[in-house]
Amino acid sequence: MMADNQPDTTGDDTGFNPALAEQLQRHAVLAWDFDDTLVGHHASPAMHRYIAHTPQTRHLIITFRAQGLHTRLWNDLAAATRLIGQTHFERAIHLDDHLSDTVQRLRRLRARNLYAGPDSPAERAYRHWKGMICAQIGAGLLIDDRTDDVQPGCAAFGVELLHPDAFL
Repeated sequence: MMADNQPDTTGDDTGFNPALAEQLQRHAVLAWDFDDTLVGHHASPAMHRYIAHTPQTRHLIITFRAQGLHTRLWNDLAAATRLIGQTHFERAIHLDDHLSDTVQRLRRLRARNLYAGPDSPAERAYRHWKGMICAQIGAGLLIDDRTDDVQPGCAAFGVELLHPDAFL
């Protein structure tokens, strides 16, 4: 009998409930968000375990990090876990600095009620960016905590979206 709050891991060698394992295994390529997903989420250790146990899957990181923050990605991962590292990922793709600057500037204006119009072309591009990248690299599933920011692009490009809470 399973203890309370323990997932049913029957028949799955990765330690995940069968429904989650089946959902992940449907995809040969998985795209992972970095901040507050692979690093900084309560379920990060479970995600690390999954990645370590599925070398047959192509794992890629797609991050909104820009402005040089992407250069610290592998060091930040190493500081968070010893179970996985750069060798577990085909590559990491980061947001363009110009798009990041534009969206951050617009968000600051919105926060101060200085811009209240509809989404700008840059904001739409930002929300579609991860879905577009997933489609380009053949990733059918994106694991990301910022569902509001990535759902429009995932929907537009036919990419399945999974919140990291699914690993809890």
